[in-house]
Amino acid sequence: MSGPDAVVGSHARLDGYRSAMHLAGLPVPEGWARFEELDAEAGERVALELLRSSHRPTAILAGGDLQALGVLNAARAAGLRIPEDLSLVGYDDQPVSTSSSPRLTTVHQPLRELGVAATRLALRLDDQRDVEPTRLDLAATLILRDSTAPPPDSYTTLEIDS
Repeated sequence: MSGPDAVVGSHARLDGYRSAMHLAGLPVPEGWARFEELDAEAGERVALELLRSSHRPTAILAGGDLQALGVLNAARAAGLRIPEDLSLVGYDDQPVSTSSSPRLTTVHQPLRELGVAATRLALRLDDQRDVEPTRLDLAATLILRDSTAPPPDSYTTLEIDS
């Protein structure tokens, strides 16, 4: 589940998910990858749909930590335990990720470093007329907490035509 379709970062997150699934030799089932709002209500609504499907996922990667909290609510409503029945990963490493139960595994973005780099670039643009296009990649970090576990022993790779 990613953020809104109109946001470039939402597409980057979804591309990263698809790439990781491809590298792992796993299919991306039709309808599992979604663009949604980054709030708990969207997370809960979409998670309920996915968890009610005949081939429910063993893990959900949410586009934001608030979405992940909605997934957590949906899993509880469906009688699933996190991480025993469903692994859950959020994004952004918001303070709420450490106060949820279980504590949320999440992706930390270096927002401070991004802000510093953007400020430096803005100052360079202000000082010069012809500035070369700049691309800046800052690495995100997976913060492992309590909401993820290996898939259950009964897990088998689904053969899904995509």
